[in-house]
Order: sequence, then C-alpha cells, then structure tokens
Amino acid sequence: MELDDFITALNQANESAGRAALTLVQGLGLNLLLAEIMAERDDARHVPGMTEWIETLKRSSALACEAADRVLDEGDGGGEAEVAQMVLTASDSAIECETALRSIAQLAMGTTTAYGGASDVARLERTSSVIIAIDAGLGHGIFADGYLSAASNIDELEIELAGFLCRMNLEHGAQLEITAPQGTIVVRTNEVGDLSSSVQLVAGSEIVLQELGWSEGGTTSWPSPPVIALPSRQVAATLVAMNGGSGDHVQFFVTFNDGVEVHE
Repeated sequence: MELDDFITALNQANESAGRAALTLVQGLGLNLLLAEIMAERDDARHVPGMTEWIETLKRSSALACEAADRVLDEGDGGGEAEVAQMVLTASDSAIECETALRSIAQLAMGTTTAYGGASDVARLERTSSVIIAIDAGLGHGIFADGYLSAASNIDELEIELAGFLCRMNLEHGAQLEITAPQGTIVVRTNEVGDLSSSVQLVAGSEIVLQELGWSEGGTTSWPSPPVIALPSRQVAATLVAMNGGSGDHVQFFVTFNDGVEVHE
C-alpha cells in the first residue's frame, strides 16, 4: 500500500474514532446529568430505550477506536482491502454513535419537560438542543432518525412523545401523523415554533375528545414556545383511549411529512 494512501486512510479512521469517542463522553455525561436531575426530584420513571442507546454508544465507540488502531496493524503488512474495511468500520461505528447520542438527547429533553425551568434542567436542555441542532444542520434531522418506540406504558409513552415533539419544535416545519385503531392524530410545528394538533376518530368511536382536552372540532394549539409536556400528555392519553383504554400495549403507526413510515 502506498504511503500517501495509508496516511489518508489512517487520518480518516482516526477522525471517525475521535467523533465516536467524543459522542461517548457527551452521551454518558447527558445520562449522568439526567439521572441526577431525576433523583433530586424523586422521579422513579423509567426512560424508555435509554439503557439500550447507552449500550449502543459504548459498543460502537469501542468498535470505531479498535478499527482505527487496526489500520496501523494492517498498514504494516495488510492489503488495501483490509485497510479500507477498517476505515469503513470506523466510519459506520461513528455514525451509529452519533445516532445514539441524538436519541439520548431527545429522551433527556422528553423526560425533563415536566420539571419546569430550573437551572439544572436548563443546562441539560441547552446541551441537548445544541447536539440536535448541530446534527440537523449536517443533514441528520428527526425524520432521518425515525421514531423508534420502546415504551411499555403511558408514562414512558409521554416521555418518548415529549422528546420527539421537542425535537420537532427545534427543527421547525415538521408534521407527524399517528394512526391508531380508533383514529388519527396529526401534530404540526411551523417555522416559528408554534405547535398545533388535530384528531379524527373512526366512525363509531365512543371516545369523548373534550374529556381529553381537545376542542369540539378535535383541534388544539400551543403558541411558541410551547410547554411540550402538555401536548405530549394529551397525545399519549388519546392514543391510550384509541387502544381501548389500556396503556400497557399501545399500537400505532407513525408517518412523517417526508413520507417515511414506521410501525410501532
């Protein structure tokens, strides 16, 4: 392998490993700060998916760094194909780390929306917002990551929805359509951060929308800056009602304004 090609490959692998290592520190720090905030408020809620994202972050960060280290070994006696594979592994692992970090930041914001504007909460939310805003500017927006649900009850569903709505509000100009057995909920955010939603029930549904906070016409709106805990709580309660009133297993489809659909 030519020396110039080897140096280029080594630099690429090291750059990926550095990104992965940085996201590991950021993700672990966010998770630690969130745990402290929750403990101070005696909040025993389980944050759905957080443990899995932290494990993904640790595993992928280790893979990226190991791949970068192996480029040196392969460069001593290996071929171009082996070096190229290590560079690709480092890059893919760094991307997995960054996806995990955005999800951790999103869940952290979703958890703290119920706490108000205390200084420790503000620090966490500012950090999470910066992480998401930087990646959105690089093309890694909310709809590219998708909506991956790990919620097992209504409390966890509220956290997930709050995090997703926080991110929608940060990125602006987004629409989320949620279809459940008894109806469909559409949530929109405009270019200035106003949030609005509407619901349409299937024929024969006995759900009373006004009891869930909806207007007679099935709409609600929250001017910028919205208190995200309010729409997330309303949407979660409505989804539970659309599933027969049980929060233990809520089924729904999610469709984004770019046409991507995810089944939960």
